[in-house]
Amino acid sequence: MKTFDQLRRMLPLGLQSFSEIRQDDLIYVDKTRYLYKLAMTSQPQLLTRPRRFGKSTLVSALKELFLHGVAPYDGHDSYFKGLEIEQLWPQVPDNDGPFYVLHLDFSVLLQECNSAAVFKKRLNEQIVTFAAASQLELKADKESAFDSLIDVVPSDSLVLLVDEYDQLLTHFLGKDNDAEQEAMVQVLRGFFNQVKVRSAKFHFAFITGTTRLADTTMFTAGNSFADISQNPAFGAICGITREELHHYFPDHLRYAAAQLLHIPVEQVKVLYCNQGTRPIRAHKSTNKVHRCVRF
Repeated sequence: MKTFDQLRRMLPLGLQSFSEIRQDDLIYVDKTRYLYKLAMTSQPQLLTRPRRFGKSTLVSALKELFLHGVAPYDGHDSYFKGLEIEQLWPQVPDNDGPFYVLHLDFSVLLQECNSAAVFKKRLNEQIVTFAAASQLELKADKESAFDSLIDVVPSDSLVLLVDEYDQLLTHFLGKDNDAEQEAMVQVLRGFFNQVKVRSAKFHFAFITGTTRLADTTMFTAGNSFADISQNPAFGAICGITREELHHYFPDHLRYAAAQLLHIPVEQVKVLYCNQGTRPIRAHKSTNKVHRCVRF
């Protein structure tokens, strides 16, 4: 059995990049079957979950998938090698690309941002940088770099991934600045309206946040997005289920049980009953004491 330090080093602590987690051979709970389900739908999609639920890692995995697929590249195996999507991805229609994968994290763009104008400027700059890296020449006569980008990409080639979309809605809440809040809403409405109006240019669009569209009337363009947040088919797309906890972290659970029971880890057995439907039980064989370890 590995030591505690060895087990700790297997955890992707502080990492959100899917490729870094896989490259460093850290524990990755395989959620890639959900990437397949997402890719098989044609409508833009919205997923909301609390913070620290793995949304950013999910978006990072989607970015890797649409950029490189599941084949080896750059002299190394695909980061999806051995995961469920490796067999599922070839079944996705029109998955060959190439795709222009625009990944935006609105929470990053809003750092130390004091106005909607500053956010819009940063957004334009990031899209211009993305276009240059993709060898796309944008028209200089348009105010919105996003509009220009949509103009120049081929049909069905743009993949849009937006993390923390609703940061724009909450950034100025409680700051007694209704004008800036409304300005932010207008920026958001204008941005996502392009996804709706010019849908032929988009191959895939996916946004994440913590606020469901049904809970806000901030913008109407969001009606073009299918909210999968409470769809049972995507219930376990983020976070870790009990079954996944048992499968990926058995030794970590054993150490947790030893800590709780104040006994050496060698004396702990973690018993899994009915495929994880019953509580985890730690058994101390020396005196047959049973206690329940709850997470």
